Amino acid sequence: MADTVLDLWRLADEAVKRRISILVEPISGDHFATSASSDTLLHRVTAYSCSCRGFTRWGRCTHHALLLASKGWLTEPDPQPDPEPSAPAAVPQTKPRVTVTCLDCLGTGIDDRLGTHSVAVALLVCNACGGTGTVEVADDADRFHLDAHLDESLDWDVEDLAA
Repeated sequence: MADTVLDLWRLADEAVKRRISILVEPISGDHFATSASSDTLLHRVTAYSCSCRGFTRWGRCTHHALLLASKGWLTEPDPQPDPEPSAPAAVPQTKPRVTVTCLDCLGTGIDDRLGTHSVAVALLVCNACGGTGTVEVADDADRFHLDAHLDESLDWDVEDLAA
């Protein structure tokens, strides 16, 4: 697992809390870190590793992070960028609704396609408009289409009556 700068800074802070110290052997210049768990144990620490079990297991440890921080080899963490403001929720674009004459009942509110004038009016209520004689459509293009269809059907009815 790759070390991140923030992880190493967190581990270096933990090393300070545990009172871990970095010691330098004067002749060889080798670095050693005290152990938080044993007063008589030292861990050999280099720029690349540590002899402790934690580093062997996870590839990072408090001793190594403290050495990097104390030598100035640990870069400052990048400031966390402010999260991008989320885009405002898209408002669904709705087409303006217009009311037009119902094509099924031709504006009467009664479905009399079968010519059943003797049936109770409640049974003849137009299913398309619910008896209102009008329906709502999404925009003027739909309205134009419906009105043209209505005009054609009225023209046909008038022609049929004239014949």
